[in-house]
Amino acid sequence: MPALLRVIEKLKARIDAQVFAGTHSPVVVSSLETHFDRKRDKLFLFDRQDGVATLSECHWPVRGDVTAWLASEVFGLNQGSVEGGETVLKMGKQWCEK
Repeated sequence: MPALLRVIEKLKARIDAQVFAGTHSPVVVSSLETHFDRKRDKLFLFDRQDGVATLSECHWPVRGDVTAWLASEVFGLNQGSVEGGETVLKMGKQWCEK
């Protein structure tokens, strides 16, 4: 996304552009933290309530890293990693050390 924003910045003298982007990736939103302008930019969440798709504006939380984004209201996970992931990584490390 930052690369796309740089291209749009270079073209803004010739075109008036607006970007709508959708993602399931915390890497994408994390990469936008230093570019997000609360006066101009918006973050929206798509959700489903009673089988109906909804769209709501969400507060832009500055999180700092990808794992914090995963645990934010934007992605809605309880933690920044897959449940049990740390245990699996430890087991793998122990196996490799044998």
